[in-house]
Amino acid sequence: DKGREERFNKYLQGVTKSSGSGQAAEGEEKKEYFSNGMWPASHGYLTETNMLQWCEEHLGSFEGVDDELIADSDYTQPLYAWQLFSVLGEGRINAILRRFYGHVFADHNLWFRDAFVSTTTKEHAIANQAALWIDAFGGGKRYKG
Repeated sequence: DKGREERFNKYLQGVTKSSGSGQAAEGEEKKEYFSNGMWPASHGYLTETNMLQWCEEHLGSFEGVDDELIADSDYTQPLYAWQLFSVLGEGRINAILRRFYGHVFADHNLWFRDAFVSTTTKEHAIANQAALWIDAFGGGKRYKG
C-alpha cells in the first residue's frame, strides 16, 4: 500500500557499522544507538514472505510488528531478521559467510566437508548464500533461487 511504501522510502539510509551513544541525563541509564548510515534497505524477493512467516510462527499474526526494513536506532528495541541488512550491510554479510565457509571447506571431518566440496566451490557457496541473506534481510532483490 502507498503508506507502507512511503514509510520505506522515508528510511532510505541504513545503519552504519559504528554506533553512537545517547546522552543520558544525570541518574539515567545511558542508551546505545545505531548511527544513521550508508546501507539503504529495500524489499527482496523473499523479504515480505519471511516477515509474514516469522510473525505467524512466533506471534500468530503480523499485528504490532515493525515492518520497517531499517532497524530502530535504539538498541533496546527488537531487531528483526528483515532489518539485518540495514545494520550489517553487504560487506559484513560477505565477511561472515567467507569466514563460515572457510571453516566448512577446511573442516577435518571429511564426511562434513565433502557434503559441500562435492556440490560447489567455496566462492560459489559464499556468493549464493550472500545473495540469499541480502535478499531476505532487506537488501533488495538479489536471490533468484
